[in-house]
Amino acid sequence: MKRLRDISIRSKLMLVIVVTSGLALGVGSAAMVAYDIGAYKRSMVKELAAQAGIIAANSSAALAFNDYESARDTLSALRNETRVHEAYLLSPDGKVFAAFQRAGQPGSGPEPAAIGDRGHAFIGDRLVLKRPIVLDGELLGYVLISAGLEDLNARLVSYAGTVTAVVAVVLLLVGLLSAWMQRIVSGPVLRLAETAREISQKKTFGIRAEKIGDDEVGTLVDRFNEMLAEIEERDARLARHREELEEQVQVRTAELRRATERLQESEARLRAIVEGTSTTTGTEFFDALARTLSRTLDMRWVMVARLTDGGRRATAETLWNGSEIVRGLTYDLPGTPCERALDDGLCVYEDGLMEAFPDDPLAQEWKVRSYAGHVLTDSSGRKIGLLVAFHDGPLPLAARDMSLLRVFASRAAVELERMAVEEQLLKSEARTRAILESAADGIITTSASGRIETFNAAAEQLFGLPAEQAIGRPMAEFVRRPAEAEAVEGGEQPEVSLAELLGERHELEGVRADGSTFPMNIAVSEMIAGGHRAYTAIVRDVTREHELDRMKSDFISTVSHEIRTPLAAIISSAKILLKNGESKPHVTPKFAGIIVEEGRRLTRLINDLLDLSKLDAGKIDWTVREADVAELI
Repeated sequence: MKRLRDISIRSKLMLVIVVTSGLALGVGSAAMVAYDIGAYKRSMVKELAAQAGIIAANSSAALAFNDYESARDTLSALRNETRVHEAYLLSPDGKVFAAFQRAGQPGSGPEPAAIGDRGHAFIGDRLVLKRPIVLDGELLGYVLISAGLEDLNARLVSYAGTVTAVVAVVLLLVGLLSAWMQRIVSGPVLRLAETAREISQKKTFGIRAEKIGDDEVGTLVDRFNEMLAEIEERDARLARHREELEEQVQVRTAELRRATERLQESEARLRAIVEGTSTTTGTEFFDALARTLSRTLDMRWVMVARLTDGGRRATAETLWNGSEIVRGLTYDLPGTPCERALDDGLCVYEDGLMEAFPDDPLAQEWKVRSYAGHVLTDSSGRKIGLLVAFHDGPLPLAARDMSLLRVFASRAAVELERMAVEEQLLKSEARTRAILESAADGIITTSASGRIETFNAAAEQLFGLPAEQAIGRPMAEFVRRPAEAEAVEGGEQPEVSLAELLGERHELEGVRADGSTFPMNIAVSEMIAGGHRAYTAIVRDVTREHELDRMKSDFISTVSHEIRTPLAAIISSAKILLKNGESKPHVTPKFAGIIVEEGRRLTRLINDLLDLSKLDAGKIDWTVREADVAELI
């Protein structure tokens, strides 16, 4: 197919005509031959059927009387029919009664079953026909004739030669005729292609294609010529535009040169501001920014202000008045250009500010005529301040470029936010430090590796070591498990890991700087900040608690003894009275007195315990009166 696509249009037209004509001739010839073959076969069947009818009529008597000789003579009449190769007379059950076989022709025998219901069939290269033999309504048998198709084959060969010759001659004539007639179609197309090739080679769009007729090719030529005219006009316009463009380039070059000069001036101003503010932060940065912007923009006043009172007032962090820095200036925003800058983000007045804001006291007092202000926002978009520059004359040319004001408004906003965050951080650190330093318990923070990072005053007193010496040392140096519970072979003890103490309070031994130990209660919590793990340990010296526990045990032991003594006397006396009271009445007063005395003693002891309980609970009622100390001793 690719080869066909690449041949010339002349060859394509000739090929289409010849192939179409040849295909039409072939189809027509084939149809004619097929029709003739069908007609010949029908004629042959008709002729053989007539002969079969004659033989059936002549052989009916022979079959009725089983006269074989008469039947064979009847079949011999077929010798004159050269197409008949063999013939048979068959009984009703299909047995051969008489037969005819042409000499020199192979016999295939009777095949009545292959004929079917039609009475004839073309089998291979022969026609087999079968007809019944009937006499007075009685079926006596069948006549079967087999004829060859040699005449039909010879007819087909003759037809093939004739059709081939006719088709060859016709195709030759069609080829010659198409070679002449294709010029009607291909000629204008080829001339159009030649015109296009000439235009492509010479790059001249003034050439036009010749129009031959008003058919589709003529329409194509018209559109082609119109396209050439448009291209020619376009080239003319391009030439004119090129000349205009050269002029515009010259103008733009001059403008670019002036813009470059202004950009260089702007860069110089920007460099001056950056150099003046790059090494400072905080208030010093605002001071340097105000002085440098004033000098660069030719503006008398430059101010960086922080918003207060919900955005209704502003307090100057820095105000440069042309000669010195002023701080702490506070003024109301309603009715001022700063209010408009706060609402719109940017506010510029080249002149006439006093007339535009007659209620602005600063503008009226300082006789401000021009103004440029930009709002300052933090990282979340919240408005936190203003960067403004104002002048007592028309707005200078250098100040009309708002890019510098925008750039340093962003930088001032970052610094203002940083200062606010730093202030909050310092306050938070101060509160945290105050909490740590005022805590009665020792508070120690360590890194994930266990090294001390903070050490409050209570921890210094507990361990007898200044924070400067403790920070950076392992926490394991100050904490160990009780020796009696954790002693191992050789006297060594495993280091205590704070990670093992998370979640509950534990009682360990604290190790002071002088090597002495004390019982210590410790609670450890974990914290993660900035992706780093750390631990906080709250420690308390429980020596006093242990002494109180011991004193409580001693007190309980003493009280138990003091209570048990009168109780023993009471019980003993009561037993004696129970046993000897009736037989020895004279001893009853003695032991009854012992019971009463010891009961009173026990009562006093219990009252003392109740007073101690009230004293501990703070519920005792004191009686204040004068007393002689000597009597109390």
